[in-house]
Amino acid sequence: MKSFTKFCVMDHPRPLIVVAALAVAMAAIWVQWPCVYGGVLTDMDDDVYMAPSEAYGGLTLAGVRWAFMETWEYYQPLPRLTHLLAYSIWGLRPWGHHAVNLGLHACNAGLVTILAWRLLTLGASSGLKSFSDNDANDRKYFLVHVAAATFVGVMFAVHPLQTESVAWISGRTQLLCATLMFGCVLAYLQAVETNQ
Repeated sequence: MKSFTKFCVMDHPRPLIVVAALAVAMAAIWVQWPCVYGGVLTDMDDDVYMAPSEAYGGLTLAGVRWAFMETWEYYQPLPRLTHLLAYSIWGLRPWGHHAVNLGLHACNAGLVTILAWRLLTLGASSGLKSFSDNDANDRKYFLVHVAAATFVGVMFAVHPLQTESVAWISGRTQLLCATLMFGCVLAYLQAVETNQ
């Protein structure tokens, strides 16, 4: 049994942090789920993003051209493309558009968990926290890192500051930005770690 625990916790740590990240993502969905039942906030940009999606009929060639070529007010091709895609799937039903935002928020919460774990692990391996040769001590610190990363992810997931981006259909801009930012930081840490 001891060797199985060592195999799961120390030799292959990624499955444990992935499980923690998925649990945090599920917590984000659970906490923010009521926003799915929200409607369209008129005069607060939601209708501004949904009207062109309806006018172009969703993710069509004309819609893609509009997303990349139109610069009126904002030049945001990626959020526009996601709105066009959401319209193609759900039409003008707001719950579908809110569900996309909720899915992005859950993804971000999971990425924050993984990022916190990577930073804690890198900090420990760079000498900020000295490990002994004792395997039990290493396992204890590893579990502390996973617990701390999970706590950070949960705080990100349930913090009231995130509600605006999740509840407003037009908040997808911030959610996509966060997804790409967290992904880039994780990719950078991976490249530094492997010297690429």
